[in-house]
Amino acid sequence: MVGGRLRKLAVNILEGKLQEVWPRHEPPAVEGIALHEAQADEWGETLYVTHADPQGRQCLLTAVDAETGKRLWQRSLGLWPATEPLELGNLGAVVVDRCGRACRLTSQSLSPPQARGIVSELLLLEPSAHDVSGDSQSGGIRLLAGSDALYLYHTNEQGNVVRVRPLAGEESAWCEIRFPAPLHGQPGVMGEHLVAACEDGYLYRRRLDGQPLGVANEQPFQWELPSQIKQAPSHVVGLADASVLLADAGVRLRVLRLEEVDGVQEWATHASLILPAAMRGLPVVQDSQIYLADAQQRLHIMDGGLRASRQVQLSGRVTAGPVLRGEHVLVVLDQKRLAAVSAHAEEGGVVWETKSEWVSGRIWGLPPVRDGVLVVSDDHKLLSISLEDGSLVGSQRLPTRSFAATAAVPIGADQVAQPLADGTLVVMKLPGKEALASRDAAPAAEDAAVEGEGHVP
Repeated sequence: MVGGRLRKLAVNILEGKLQEVWPRHEPPAVEGIALHEAQADEWGETLYVTHADPQGRQCLLTAVDAETGKRLWQRSLGLWPATEPLELGNLGAVVVDRCGRACRLTSQSLSPPQARGIVSELLLLEPSAHDVSGDSQSGGIRLLAGSDALYLYHTNEQGNVVRVRPLAGEESAWCEIRFPAPLHGQPGVMGEHLVAACEDGYLYRRRLDGQPLGVANEQPFQWELPSQIKQAPSHVVGLADASVLLADAGVRLRVLRLEEVDGVQEWATHASLILPAAMRGLPVVQDSQIYLADAQQRLHIMDGGLRASRQVQLSGRVTAGPVLRGEHVLVVLDQKRLAAVSAHAEEGGVVWETKSEWVSGRIWGLPPVRDGVLVVSDDHKLLSISLEDGSLVGSQRLPTRSFAATAAVPIGADQVAQPLADGTLVVMKLPGKEALASRDAAPAAEDAAVEGEGHVP
């Protein structure tokens, strides 16, 4: 492996020189930086190469046919996050990697730091693997949230077959759900059903357990004429009361409800709205409120009937979010700043906004919150930011040359696990936790002193 390419050479005895057998005119099966000497099976038919990708962002294990030079398979080593970490309260958090493994991170599953400061040791995950079939590489592993459960899903290369299973229970079987046409965006969970907008212009409902729907006379909803379907995806978000939110073409929102009319199950439009600009990201639905951002740097807050309660002008382009953290709606602006808006106030704009100079590179993912502190990951460090006022509580550099791959994961009372781009985790103290505690205690001490001075026995 020379020059970042795996090659097979043979000696031409007649001409007395080396000749390339493969890859010759084809792309090489392995590119990047070899991490150690390649190995072969006992028959010499398959080569196994451990290497970093050309950008040095991840470590890979690749199997290559020794005769033809064709790649047989390739797997990422360590943890290569496919989604944002999902917090489960006292149960820790779950990180799903692109091979389909669900890795549960808790203070018990990660070795506690021996020192009080930063842990310099990088911990290589050894999760219980639940690999999916090779076709998951085309669709990618993703998370779906239902009303009372979470699901993993991926699609086949054609996009018309969805494999789904509950996140809880590593031995849960994957259910295969077929649709008449490829999906045109992310499906949504409505009760025990998966609802998806497909490229034939229709909305379909299927059971999550793969069983027949059990309704012979349900009519699919035509959400768009096939000739009018835009390139922008159409996403479905499950709502309560047998209804879904359909966000299509990037600018149109519709609330659809499944009703029975003359013995026929059909979808009815209960509310519709055209946004002034294209959406950024996915809508967030919580407590009958809908939150979404658009391309004109605005945050929209509306009720379940798509009646706008507030539009908040932001100071930059929304690159992540919105997401609810406590009583605030957070968005990431221009990959460098956080902005917070009150989630429930009837009026008002941005409550606070952080400074871009605090961030090295960019903000990764959506920051989790622990005890009133937002844990923000940038390229090279962790920052602790007060959820109440957006002030910088503390920061600490990551003890590694690699950089963050996604948001950090709070574990225990004062520790965080940071997934890194090289497939490892670093465990460290939550920076600035002591400073925040002393700052919160200061007003209480002052109040006590005032009461003491004014007390008359």
